[in-house]
Order: sequence, then structure tokens, then C-alpha cells
Amino acid sequence: LSHDSAQCVSTTDSGVQNIFDNALNIRLKFNAGMDLFVLSAGECSPNGEHGDDPNHGAFYLDFLPPSLSAAGGHLCGEPSTGYRPTPSGCNDVGIIGMIHAFCIPCCNGCAPVGFLCGMVNFRTHSYFSDWDSSKLTVMEVYKDDAPDGCDYSDILNFDFPEWPDNNSWEPDSIAISLGGKGITLNTSEGLPPTCGSETIQTLCHPDGTTDKYIYTFSVDVQDSPVDEIHLSSPNGDIFPSVIPTSMTANSSAQFTVELSPVSGNSMCFDIDLFYDDESVCQTGNCLVLPNCCVNLTNPMSIECIPLDEGGFDFSAELTNASGFEIVKMFIPDVVDPSTGDTLIDIEPNVIRGFSPVADGDLLPILDLSFSGVASGQDFLMTVVLMAKDENGLLFECCSRDLGVSLPICCNDLDEDSLDVHCQDADGNFPFDFSFL
Repeated sequence: LSHDSAQCVSTTDSGVQNIFDNALNIRLKFNAGMDLFVLSAGECSPNGEHGDDPNHGAFYLDFLPPSLSAAGGHLCGEPSTGYRPTPSGCNDVGIIGMIHAFCIPCCNGCAPVGFLCGMVNFRTHSYFSDWDSSKLTVMEVYKDDAPDGCDYSDILNFDFPEWPDNNSWEPDSIAISLGGKGITLNTSEGLPPTCGSETIQTLCHPDGTTDKYIYTFSVDVQDSPVDEIHLSSPNGDIFPSVIPTSMTANSSAQFTVELSPVSGNSMCFDIDLFYDDESVCQTGNCLVLPNCCVNLTNPMSIECIPLDEGGFDFSAELTNASGFEIVKMFIPDVVDPSTGDTLIDIEPNVIRGFSPVADGDLLPILDLSFSGVASGQDFLMTVVLMAKDENGLLFECCSRDLGVSLPICCNDLDEDSLDVHCQDADGNFPFDFSFL
């Protein structure tokens, strides 16, 4: 720390920043038993990053928690004598004071540490008028008459008990030194809130396009609640860009948004946390976007198969977006991940025998049939593309899940009554229509 004396002007901005950079470490060491001895600064006018007064040095005390702050002012006349330690200053801290003009320990030598008499009886520029008495105790007071031209009647504020050895001094002194004993500093109080974010997963959009992604991420915040999350990116769009939330201090939550990058296979964005319309913390992420493998060129075609056969006919036109030359396609059945049982039977599972398809070209028309699934159901169908390496061996180059929404099928016809029965999503037939 660049600091030569207790006067404000000798504490440099770089030295103050050094204190702020080590604020957490200072508080942790204090809680572990280290003492803090902080000089003056009762009226220091801050400048630089921690203040705005160009005539004084930076305010090096405002890294301390707000609970340790105290109101005060300039002591008129700047008297150089008349300062005395209180019983707490003597017995708890060990200040050596001036009594009856003699420099002696005020508690008969019992103090483990002592300040020089001249340090106690030296002019001060500041007084304190309000403080949290549960955390701060008066250690020194000014008790002499006000210098000529000064009126101390409005700042006489301290009424102390009898001193050791029955030395009783008058009440109504001016507090010029405060100290804390047996307190614990909150390791975050008064410091800016901190936050972070982490990518959970990035998926290609199930609508089959290759320019949108579904992104899930987590956010954690310390020391501040959050009621809105703002997201922005210089190389793409995010929807929604503002997310209402109700995060409490020291909590985390997950969110999912849609990303639309302008170009390329990566995207960076800022995450700004707000509370009560004010930004409280900023974080951000950069991520490599996944290979979306295929692009759905046209809308899917899905038709109900007559009830005696059951199921659905599916057709889709896909473009190769894998970056490889494709020689084979694989579409697996939909299975229960816990049991492995087939939920939806897809035929055929393998498409082969076509000429190699270059990146950006149309793949063979995907003509499939689904069975074992009720009408109106939604599910994800996986499309796997395969290519050959330089040795001619097949490998899976990429895959993509496509969202499939099955229609409601009106595929049960009573030939005698000409009534048509339509399935619901559970495979039942609650809807009837008649031809007149």
C-alpha cells in the first residue's frame, strides 16, 4: 500500500485498489484473529474508482462492511490536546494515555499493547456522531473546551462510566476514535455481488433447421437477489433476451433460451443480472455450437395408415449439413432409456445403396413408417449419418434429433353407418363423424 501517514492526501489510488483487491483476504484473516488498525479517513473525500473528489486521495476505508460505518464531521479548530482513551480503549485495546499531564498507562501497566502518548494526544480532524454500538465501541474522546470560535454543543455525545481507580470524568465528551472487539466481518458485506454461469447443454433446434439452437445454462449469484436476466450477443440473436426470475441471494437456477447465430460455429454472449431495474452483476459464456448434421429442407409429411394396418407413413427431405460425404443413414427405433423396450417401431432403420452425398446436397428422401404409437403423440426421431474414413471404414459422423408431431387419425370407418371414428392421443376413439 502506498501510504505515508494518516492524512488523506497521502493514500494513492493504486494503494486503495490494492486494499480492494485483497478485501476478501483481509476479512478472512481478521476473522481468524488478525487485528485491523485503521488510521484517520473519517473525512477523507474519495476520488478515482472509489470516489470523485480530485483534491484528495482515494477513500481506502469503504471496503469495510457498511455495518462498520459511522457518521461524523470535521472537528472545528483541530485542537492538539484534550484527547483521552476510554476504559474500553485502555482495558480492551491497551491505549496509553495522558492523565494529569503525565504519560502513564491508564490501567496500571496491565495493557498488553500501548500507543504512544503523543499518538493519543495529537490533533485530529474528525469526530463521530452516530455508529452501531453493537459492533463499535468508543476508544478515545475529546473532553477539553472548544477552541475559540468553535461551538461543540451539538456534537457532545458520549456518556461514559467511571474510570478505573475511581477517576470519574465528566460525561458528554466527543467520540474521536471507534474500535471493534469480538466482531466477525461478513466476507461479502459491502463488496460487489459476484455471479457466474455454466453451460448445461446446447442442442440443435428440433424444428430441423441448422441456424437455431436450444441452449440451457445455469446462473449463480452471491450477495444479491435477481429479478431479471438480460442476454445479448454481438454475433447473433437470443430469445427471450430478457428472462423474469425470482432468484434469492446466494442461489442458482437454470434457464433455456433459443440461440440464432449470424454465422460460424461459435457464439459469445453477455449475461447481465438485474434487481430492481439496476444491474448487480455481469457474467457471460462463449460456446462452440454443435454440428446439426442435417437440415430439414421442406415440412415433414405424415399420413395415417388405415386402422387395419395401423401406424403412420412419414416422408422428409433432408440436406446433408455434416461436413462429410455421406454413404449411409441410420434411423433407430425409439426405445425406453431405462428398460430398452421399443416404444415406436421405425421401418426401415437403415438406408443405403445410394451414391455418396456431398456436404450441402440433398440426401435420399426419408420414407419411413411408424407403428406402436398413438395418434397425436409427439416424439424425437434420431437421424444418424455415416461416412467413410481414408481407409474406407464406416464411421458415424453426426446425428440429430428431429421433433415429430403425429396427427389425430380419423381412420376407423363403419361401412354400414358411414360413421368415422377419430383416435385421440391415447389411442381411443371418442370423436365420431357421419356422412349424411
